[in-house]
This record gives sequence, C-alpha cells and structure tokens, in this order.
Amino acid sequence: MIQKTDKLYSEMKEAIAFCEQEAGFFIRRMECCYNKALSYWQHVSDELKDYSFTSVAEEIDFFKRIKPLFIAELEYYNMRYQAELVKPSRSPKDLQKFCVNEMHRLARFIGANKEFYEYYKGGGTEKDHEYYLPVEREQARQEPLFSYDRGNESRTTRYSYKVAELLALERYTEDVFQELKKAKAAATESRATLAIL
Repeated sequence: MIQKTDKLYSEMKEAIAFCEQEAGFFIRRMECCYNKALSYWQHVSDELKDYSFTSVAEEIDFFKRIKPLFIAELEYYNMRYQAELVKPSRSPKDLQKFCVNEMHRLARFIGANKEFYEYYKGGGTEKDHEYYLPVEREQARQEPLFSYDRGNESRTTRYSYKVAELLALERYTEDVFQELKKAKAAATESRATLAIL
C-alpha cells in the first residue's frame, strides 16, 4: 500500500503541476488543482476501505505521513481558492493588510495546537499510537469528521487532519508572504508615481 500511495502522490503532483501551468483564470486553475487532488485522494480512500495494514508501523506511517500529504493538497488549494474570492484587488495597502492577516493563520494554528506542533516538528514518536491509529467514533466525538473521510469513517485518526492542516498552512503562508512582497512593491511604485505627478 505504501509504495502504491507514494506513486499515486507523485502522479497527483504531476497532474496538479499541469493544472497550475494552464492558461486562464486563477480560480479555474485552483479548481482544477483541487479536483485533481480530490480524485487521487478518493482513489487512495477507496483502496483503503478493504486494505489490512501489514503492521502497526505501516498503519502509523499511512496516517502520519501519507494521508496528510493528500489532504494537505486539498486544503492548500481550498485556502488559495477562498483567499482569491475575498482578497481586495484595488488597493495595494488593503492587499497588504489582507496578506498580513492571512499570514497570522499559521501562528494561530500553532498557538492552538502548541503541544502537538512541537511533538510533530520535533520528530516525536512516543505518542504515535495515540495520535495516528484509528479510533472508534464514540471515543473521538470531540474530533470533527471531515468530508474527506465520509464513507470511510473507520479510517480516521485524531491527528492526521492536523498534520495536513499544518502542511497546507505552511505552504499557503509562504505564498501569502510572496504576495505581500509584491503588494509592498506595488505600493512603493504607486507612491513614487504620485510623487512624480
């Protein structure tokens, strides 16, 4: 299963790269990327329904590393899509404010999940059985069941989604930082143009 999902992940990244390069509206490219990621995740999820892991280590690896990679792609393109719908487009100053606020999303996530963040980023393994093995839904009522797990509820874990969200936020924050730099440059250019007039 692990080799197959690693191969599917590589294929998904290639398909997404193709979507990213297509001409046309940004929103359409993000939709294409999201739909490719969703299609590949559904394929993995379908395979998972009837799959029996060969060991606990393989199961933990799947829920700690593999599932979050796929879900992170979905979340990342959803974040970019949503941001594009609401970001200000007229004023570089408003865009700067928007970018700064969006960049705080990662800090808020880290603040709300400090213990887990330190565990994950520090390469912790001692809580992997608790964090990355599926739990009965009754035991995990406090944990939301995300739409990506619908139809495969027995294969949800407490922290796979948190890893995915973290990966997506890290990548998204880097994109927003680059956009902030462009907005600052545009604001500087705009001020320079006004000074000439």
